[in-house]
Amino acid sequence: MLDGDGPASPEALRHMDECAACQSLFAHGADLARVLDRIQAAQPAAPEPSFADIESELGKGPSWRRRLAELSSGARWGLAASVLMVPVLLGVAMHRHNLSEYPPARMLAELGALAGLALASCWIWLRPLYKPQPNHRVLWAVLGLGLALPWILSLQPAALSEQTPAASVAAASDLSRAARCFFFGTEMALPALLMLATLGRRHSGFPGFAILPATAAALAGLVGLELHCPVASPSHLLMGHAPIAVVLPLLLLLPGLWSHRRRRMIRRQQLQR
Repeated sequence: MLDGDGPASPEALRHMDECAACQSLFAHGADLARVLDRIQAAQPAAPEPSFADIESELGKGPSWRRRLAELSSGARWGLAASVLMVPVLLGVAMHRHNLSEYPPARMLAELGALAGLALASCWIWLRPLYKPQPNHRVLWAVLGLGLALPWILSLQPAALSEQTPAASVAAASDLSRAARCFFFGTEMALPALLMLATLGRRHSGFPGFAILPATAAALAGLVGLELHCPVASPSHLLMGHAPIAVVLPLLLLLPGLWSHRRRRMIRRQQLQR
């Protein structure tokens, strides 16, 4: 741990590949061990570092991401709720002109389902380390519903009747409106994605666990987009709304896949020594 190379024992390395709790413990314990090592190297005459020395070194070391993750559960939930409300408030401020014509029961059901799954994703992602991680079936159920719900809602019959443009311009018009909605919804969700990704303390259970913040942010963006976009046709929703629930998790998943593969290669090399 002091060298930052991981446990020397091959048995310990094999265990860490399988045990999420030990992975989290080692990730935080190695940082503290290296801080203690630096203090001892800088002050060889002192038999033990003082708490003031440790506090000073830790204050210099952690990045702003680590500081956010070390906030209390209440503070992290407060920040998460704040960033999730950003797309919702934008959608309310720029609400669709035909909002009053949309069936109220259907609107509440759709927004409630999207918001409920976003909160469920945050409940798993922001869970304190001292509490056991939910069963993997719960995790995959939340992720599966979060990814599938936007597509299910898009496939429902249109809630409002719309005037169809001329056939010669219909395809171009639909594609243009869908692209605008896709980029607008993604932009609304990005602040929530960036903030939520830094608030989680667990990064185990890969790959599904790692995309929870992106799923929550995408669902919040879809809430704001549904309040804002006046188009209700299934084709528009399938092209411009639902893909957000896939693209944002991919943005978070691909760098994570590269990092995870790199860590596994390092551990495999250690086992071969």
